[in-house]
Amino acid sequence: MVEEWKVRVDDIVNAATCGVVSALISSKLERDDVEGVSLGYFETALPLKSPLLLAPNLKDVVGSILGWPLHAVVPDQDFIYVWPAAAEQFYERIGAVVVREYSAAPHPVTTELFKISDDGIKAVGAFS
Repeated sequence: MVEEWKVRVDDIVNAATCGVVSALISSKLERDDVEGVSLGYFETALPLKSPLLLAPNLKDVVGSILGWPLHAVVPDQDFIYVWPAAAEQFYERIGAVVVREYSAAPHPVTTELFKISDDGIKAVGAFS
């Protein structure tokens, strides 16, 4: 496709990066206190929320509010929960929600639990 479009891969990557950075900045991080843990989720005009976790400015935007590193779940393309990774056992609280959302999703992504840190994004578990 790159050859057909007559563009450089770097230009595509830069455009995508700028787009997701801008989308994260324009989204609103909502928070609920659940058993003493700040649970975050995004309100955005984007039809899909899952790309927000790939934004290089995630630490600046979300980490400054919830802390860093983060845990995250993405059961559907339009469903993300994030919370401080320091809340080690909190994942037990939302496992049933993740499985339910994944099972009912029109565009399911995964039941995995992710850790997002300065080292990147890693799957650290999964709900069944």
